[in-house]
Parts: sequence; C-alpha cells; structure tokens
Amino acid sequence: MIEFNARLVKRTRRSHSGKQGCPLGVQPSDLTRWCEAVLYHYNVNPNLERKFQPESVVQLIYADRMRTLADKEKVGRDIRGDL
Repeated sequence: MIEFNARLVKRTRRSHSGKQGCPLGVQPSDLTRWCEAVLYHYNVNPNLERKFQPESVVQLIYADRMRTLADKEKVGRDIRGDL
C-alpha cells in the first residue's frame, strides 16, 4: 500500500496525471483512509473465506478523485502494477 501510494505521488508530480481541474494532492492521510476502508470491507464481508483485499477500495480512495477518465484508468493500472 505504501509503495502504491509513493508511485502514485511520484507519477502525479512528474506528469500531468491528476492535474485536470485541480491537483490530485495525494496525502499521507490517504494511507490511513485506505487502511480503514480495507478493515471495514474485511469486517463486513459476509463470505466465510474472508481475506484482506487492499485493491478493492482503491477506486474509492484514489481513482474517484481523478478528474478525467484517462487518469482514473491509470490509477487502476497502477494498482495492478502495469505502470
């Protein structure tokens, strides 16, 4: 999670990603929100085979904050490691 956040910060600083409208502004507090969302998702998951899935809330924490579809898709590729 920390590595993903760092990659996203680095990419948004060196390119135009996340700059349409206003800067993305990825913050350390995003990691806290991400952890809280993952824990919540884990605790309310009705499946008997529960497991932590950080990628399940990346859309909510990061991608939905992007202004353009292209930037939203880049965040999705980043979480899969397809930089």
